[in-house]
Amino acid sequence: MRIWWIGAAVALVMGVTESPALACSCSQVRSFSEIIQTAPVVVVGQVAATSEIPRQAPDDAPDRATVRPWMGAGFRITVASVAKGALTDTTIGVWNMLYGECGLRVPTTGTSVAIALWPVAGVPEDVRATWGAASTVPDTDYLSTSGCGQSLQVLSADDLAQWVGRKLE
Repeated sequence: MRIWWIGAAVALVMGVTESPALACSCSQVRSFSEIIQTAPVVVVGQVAATSEIPRQAPDDAPDRATVRPWMGAGFRITVASVAKGALTDTTIGVWNMLYGECGLRVPTTGTSVAIALWPVAGVPEDVRATWGAASTVPDTDYLSTSGCGQSLQVLSADDLAQWVGRKLE
C-alpha cells in the first residue's frame, strides 16, 4: 500500500509535460579552440543588439505545463574581422539552438566576441521545419552551438587586438 504514490507520480509527470525535457549531458566538453577547428565560419566583432525568438503559442490546456524543446535566443554582431570562412556582411544575425541552462548566454550589447558559426542556409529544410518558432530564422543568419562546449569567447580589449586580422585554417 505504501507505493500507491508511484503510480500517481508517474501519471502526474506524463500529464504535465508535452514532450520530455532534455537534460544537459556531456561525456566530453570541447574547448573553444576545438570548436573553431570544426566551424566553417569564425568571426570577431561586437554585439550590436540582442533579441529572442518568441515562444510558440501557449497550449489550450491551462492545467498542463508545456515543455518546448527549443526556445532560441539570438543577437546581432557587427563584424570587425573574419578569421575563417567567407563573409561579406558587416552585421550578421546569430542564433543558438541550446540557449538556456545548457547553452550560450547572450552577451550584452557592446561586448567584443570571437564566435564559431554555421550558416542557417546549410541546414536542410526538413530539419528546419522541426524548429517550431525558430523555423523563421532567415537563411542569411548563422547558428552557434554551445552543447558540450562554448562556440563564443568574450574578448578583452587586448584579446580583441590579437584576434582582429587573425586567419585560421
